[in-house]
Amino acid sequence: MVKNNSSRFQVPGSRLKKIVFRLLLFWMSNLVIGTWNLCSQPYYSAKKGLNCAACHVNPAGAGMRRPSPSAPTLINDSLNLGADFRVLLTKTEGSSNSSFNIARGAFYVLAEPASQISLLYSNNQGAVSESYAMIKTPDYPMYARAGRFFVPYGLQVNDPDNSSYSRIAPFGPSVGFSMAPTQTDTGVEFGLNPKSNYFLNMALTNGAASGGADNSDPKAITARWGIITKPAAIGATFFRNKTSPATSGETEQRYGIFGWTKIGPLVILGEGGWGSDTANATGQKTNLQALFAEIDYELFENFLMRGRLDHLDPNTKNVNDERSRYILGSEWFLWKFMSLETQYRMIQETPSSANNEGLLLTHVWF
Repeated sequence: MVKNNSSRFQVPGSRLKKIVFRLLLFWMSNLVIGTWNLCSQPYYSAKKGLNCAACHVNPAGAGMRRPSPSAPTLINDSLNLGADFRVLLTKTEGSSNSSFNIARGAFYVLAEPASQISLLYSNNQGAVSESYAMIKTPDYPMYARAGRFFVPYGLQVNDPDNSSYSRIAPFGPSVGFSMAPTQTDTGVEFGLNPKSNYFLNMALTNGAASGGADNSDPKAITARWGIITKPAAIGATFFRNKTSPATSGETEQRYGIFGWTKIGPLVILGEGGWGSDTANATGQKTNLQALFAEIDYELFENFLMRGRLDHLDPNTKNVNDERSRYILGSEWFLWKFMSLETQYRMIQETPSSANNEGLLLTHVWF
């Protein structure tokens, strides 16, 4: 028999009221002071005309955010902690059930023993996703890093559950472009990374082995480069990987363009991706493409309305395998480090299926 100890965790009514009152007071104080932080998504880069590296440790964006002097996770000048926690409630059309999922549960540790040296470790739901050392030059925005990291491909899409068609299979190759912890690769990267004006990121990594961990095969090459101005940015990106064994694997190649622009209260983000998978033994090639577009409108302060399109054609020679997602949603920044996001996804595919989705996401980050 299991003993019920729930009474040990009960909070007296008066104490609970005090806790709730203090939380409300703290939330209202942030509202008055205006210490909101939208520095958690590509929307911010487009709105401010900044490179992703202005807010993130990762030169290509996403992952741990750079600490501010008021960050509660700043231990001292040399050590900082971080977190990215997302709880997702999903309801699929045609199903009577809804489900809670931890879309992301990442914890970060950043050590900077000197101003030009960064050591970063991150763990997402028990899996190591990043572990690298990075060196930056003091007088020029040049960097180099070695270890395990997310490859620098394209636009870092802020997707609640890492399911954007331009990031997952079949368009996302063996290494992968999503922010899932299993999608990082080990190697070296270097580039130019100022806070604005332009960017250049190039990586040489192990790549993924479809027939075994044979790292003697040609490595994966990933790159992104572009220019940034206040009203708009444009960039190009490339990926090539040869899976092993060389006789039965395939050569994966992806390339694309991406960018953003700000038109009054509107921010528009977009990416087009094309590529091919070529069987090494037979030379048979499959061409594929993926498109992504997003429009953000700040309806009122700290509240965004969002429209998004995902489109995937996994084999351009077939006429009945395309699929699209039309997404309408919103994001409300409740607090400096918290937002509440809603999405309704209208999914079209062949054969058709009643699989439209409704999502509610709570996002907490530091």
